Amino acid sequence: METNYTQQNPSPISILSKNMAEIAASILGRTYTTKLADGITLTVCPGKEISWAEFEQVAPPYSIALDGFVRGAPRYDKTKKLINFNHHQDVDRLSTRSTSGQVLVAIKQGLIEAFSVDGSPILHIFVNDPDQDSSLAVWLLKNHERIAGAKSEPLLGRLINAEDLIDTTAGAFPFDPNSSLMREMAWVFDPYVQARMSGRLRTMEGAEMANVIDVIGSRISSYSLGNGEKLALNTQLEIIGGGDGWQLIKEHGFYARTELFHRKIFAFISYLGESDGRFHYSIGKMSPFIPFPIQDIYAVLNHHENLDMNSGICWNGGDITGGSPRRVGSSLSPKVLESRVNEYLSALGSHHH
Repeated sequence: METNYTQQNPSPISILSKNMAEIAASILGRTYTTKLADGITLTVCPGKEISWAEFEQVAPPYSIALDGFVRGAPRYDKTKKLINFNHHQDVDRLSTRSTSGQVLVAIKQGLIEAFSVDGSPILHIFVNDPDQDSSLAVWLLKNHERIAGAKSEPLLGRLINAEDLIDTTAGAFPFDPNSSLMREMAWVFDPYVQARMSGRLRTMEGAEMANVIDVIGSRISSYSLGNGEKLALNTQLEIIGGGDGWQLIKEHGFYARTELFHRKIFAFISYLGESDGRFHYSIGKMSPFIPFPIQDIYAVLNHHENLDMNSGICWNGGDITGGSPRRVGSSLSPKVLESRVNEYLSALGSHHH
């Protein structure tokens, strides 16, 4: 049964003093909180990224940040009971599990016991996006009894393992798109894919994002019981530019990145579309072994757009994938972006000769 959450539940922030709640509102902006189960709440802050120091200021005890809501490497404060599961910044991407992979291991190794009072779990979960990794991590936390200890469910295991590999490589792991597992996953995560490919994701409010997470959650439950469906993967893409060692692409299908391998494209910038005169991009390469200097490119583009690297509203990401500022996008059109990147690469090349 797929439910809509429209009611506003008391925010975990409301258990703090009024002064703290005001600080929280100023840091987090508009949030939406819903109750997932006894003692478990989900707070969605669309597109918001905050620092660990800000998280310590606004989050009540027993708070869990997922997948880039808190910038930086995974951390755990055992005194305040705050934890960050992330694999986007300040990590070696290929050596770091995806957020859902980290959450699975943490549940197995005693997270829920540590985040309990008198034997009852208290989990305040924070996310900024309803993508596959976040949605699966939320489902795992909500359904922690099913995976605790030595319990294992083969279908869930397959799903988590495949999602871990796909998310670790930003969608560029060479799975066969026609395999039954990939088609089952496509169905499970389709609510997010539809939101992203239609451009709705960029304007979604928290309640809508919570609903996407909920619908994906009910599909994970169906799939885990053997009642999942299958969808064909759309892997269509178009090459619209590029330069030495990289291509500028437009992904017509959400799973275009599996096609990149077949075309021997190992470094790319993907143009995701335009809204209100702003342009949205994702940058990626297949692995650290590809010489495309992603982190330098973030810095170059931030310099061109006069964006502050520490503000959270900038080009950023990890060592193999990242993109333009979340939600607000970039002022650079595809043509301008292409020439800026190529100018930098050719200057870099001339230094090496």
